Amino acid sequence: MKAEDELLFLIKYQTGLFTALAGILIARGVTERAELAAALSLVAQQEADARLRAFYGSVIDTLEDRNAPPIGAALN
Repeated sequence: MKAEDELLFLIKYQTGLFTALAGILIARGVTERAELAAALSLVAQQEADARLRAFYGSVIDTLEDRNAPPIGAALN
């Protein structure tokens, strides 16, 4: 497996874990979408890869939009 393929696999895996965790935390009322967006914003600021920063930005936009579809829909 090439390094690029491995990176994409890890991104998809990480995305899946984040989506599942975010959905559970929001559904149980443990956290708010805005809190998750703020936390992910901190992660995005430290990311060196511009593609990942752009991806995180799209997830943050979805989290901040109260009329947005479920979180997982933005990640497909």
